[in-house]
Amino acid sequence: MFRFALKSAVAVVILLTLPRVAIPGDETVDTIHEPTVVPSQPTVTSTPDAQDRADPIGSGKIIVSVSALRNQSGMLRVAIFSQKKGFPANAKAVRWAKASPITELPMTLEFAGIPPGTYAVSALHDENNNNKLDTNWIGIPKEGFGVSNNRLRKFGPPKFSDAKFELGATPLTLPIVIHYY
Repeated sequence: MFRFALKSAVAVVILLTLPRVAIPGDETVDTIHEPTVVPSQPTVTSTPDAQDRADPIGSGKIIVSVSALRNQSGMLRVAIFSQKKGFPANAKAVRWAKASPITELPMTLEFAGIPPGTYAVSALHDENNNNKLDTNWIGIPKEGFGVSNNRLRKFGPPKFSDAKFELGATPLTLPIVIHYY
């Protein structure tokens, strides 16, 4: 059982490891591809093929409301996945990502222009802003994380099937509770 728990905790460790990009104001955001930077706004990025398919007419909006952050240190990192392969840890599987300094509790981040479909969201409270989920010596996370539908498992990383939701053309608000161990 210990071996299973350790293996599962290690799988969660690689949650949202994305390359770092500097923006004005000495803030740092994460991105998968070259970002579009808007001053005083968090950066939203997506894969080029996702941008091509995103139709402003009939596209949806995901509003992620993240609660239970234990402090305002570091960054809040949120990623949207469109398939179970790679969820929640593989940066190559992320369709859209956003990172923002924590300015208020709870935090709200918006993703617009998302085509209707099935998605899952993961969130990380990167308290020390080192672009990774820190763990203790046996792999248990030191920083907070959460997923859409707030369905975490006792052992192992969350599953796409537990976190998935349907997005239509109307805005969808997703409450995500951050968990700390």
